[in-house]
Amino acid sequence: MSIHVGQILRQAALRFPQTTALLEIDEATSHEVTYAALEADARSLSRALIDLGVAPGESVGLMAGNSARFVASWFAIIYAGCTAIPVPTRSAPREIAQRMVHSSVAVLLVDASSRATAERAAESVDMFRVVALDELWPTAGPLEGPLSAAGSVPAMVLYTSGTTGRPKGVVISHASLLCHTASLVHHTLRLTSSDRVLGVLPLTHSYGFRMTILAPFYAGGTVVLPRRFDARSSLRLIGEEAITWVPAVPTMYAAWAEAGAEAHRVTPPASLVWCLCAGAPLPDEVRLRAESVLGAEIRQGYGMTEATFSTINSPPAPRLPG
Repeated sequence: MSIHVGQILRQAALRFPQTTALLEIDEATSHEVTYAALEADARSLSRALIDLGVAPGESVGLMAGNSARFVASWFAIIYAGCTAIPVPTRSAPREIAQRMVHSSVAVLLVDASSRATAERAAESVDMFRVVALDELWPTAGPLEGPLSAAGSVPAMVLYTSGTTGRPKGVVISHASLLCHTASLVHHTLRLTSSDRVLGVLPLTHSYGFRMTILAPFYAGGTVVLPRRFDARSSLRLIGEEAITWVPAVPTMYAAWAEAGAEAHRVTPPASLVWCLCAGAPLPDEVRLRAESVLGAEIRQGYGMTEATFSTINSPPAPRLPG
């Protein structure tokens, strides 16, 4: 059976071509990218990867901060029939090299801030080459043709250390990503094309990419994507950009609670419907303070990289303790 997770972006571009897919915010500047433009970038970049000599079935590393280029590059990798290997930007050269060797990566795509570290990693093993995204952008000639793959074909490999401290590669198939995303959007998150999601989680992690890219894109919503997390500025963005849903981790909710306390009479944003917390337990005291600042319920979820979200206590179900 042919199932390809790239259809999430392809269908969004067909259904909502002029809708803003990403509102990229970097300090005082902002940049809107429509679904049509993002999908065109992904197809063009996939052609550039093939021109580099990357073949279908191979793995391609991606080490970049939260940005429209990261998102377009991720989809470009799978458009080219390859497996994406996201690498956290804070990784040390030794960690980068270990992941690239373990996944037999020949090409690692990087942004400007990650290039020097990635090149040190490449020098230590001499098995892969580092390619700067700046050198591939813009590209010429889109990749044409349908998106198809057997459902069991790997779309992405994420590395997780679990409790042993030694990272293990978790293989995530096209079928897993597409079916889980559809189930989340229709039955749990209930996102629509009217939703505006705040993307403050790292996109190199499962929680961040699934919840702030794949799920909103499946629904045709808009993702507001700051380049980095800052409690005060992101709290302001929630109100200014009429954010309706926020997925985050406990440390972020603690930071928002603190920022709200420092601002004293902060007015909770009217647009926010509810928030999701995962990654670690959320202390009840932090939840209560953050909810008073955000003006919306914070619900909790649990999952693993290997099995994605196993449970989410989402509205309208009654809130369960813990």
